[in-house]
Amino acid sequence: MIPRQKQNKMNNQLNKVLIDSYMEAKAGFPYINKEDVTFVDVKNIMPYGKEVAVFNGFENNSTVSFFLCDFSPGIGPKKHRHPYEETFIVLEGEMEAKVDGKTYIVKEGNIMVVPAGKWHEFTNKTDKKIKTVNIHPVAVMDTEWYDDQSI
Repeated sequence: MIPRQKQNKMNNQLNKVLIDSYMEAKAGFPYINKEDVTFVDVKNIMPYGKEVAVFNGFENNSTVSFFLCDFSPGIGPKKHRHPYEETFIVLEGEMEAKVDGKTYIVKEGNIMVVPAGKWHEFTNKTDKKIKTVNIHPVAVMDTEWYDDQSI
């Protein structure tokens, strides 16, 4: 298992990756539009070496947005919520998810839907990478991060 200090450093790096990936996607508009069909090269929204690809619906003629995640052990987004449901599809591995204080183990092949407004976070608690698709049913993602001043 990864020591807590290293996990915190990796989670801070994850937040930077999320911001960097969003800025790269926004700047690059990586799509090809042929006859009203949009094609996106995943390599353009998930540069080599990063753990998150960001597909923003508003940039890609879509009313749906999502993250393609490839998280290392100990990594995952901190506590947050959305004004809409978020759907998680675990393609490989397993994650520990916390939704409004209750803990769930979400395994490969599982789909978990977190209701709108529920605080949630998840972490790769295994010693292998996990692959997930995190679906936001909106063209523009809206995230409120939890700010606990007592920590």
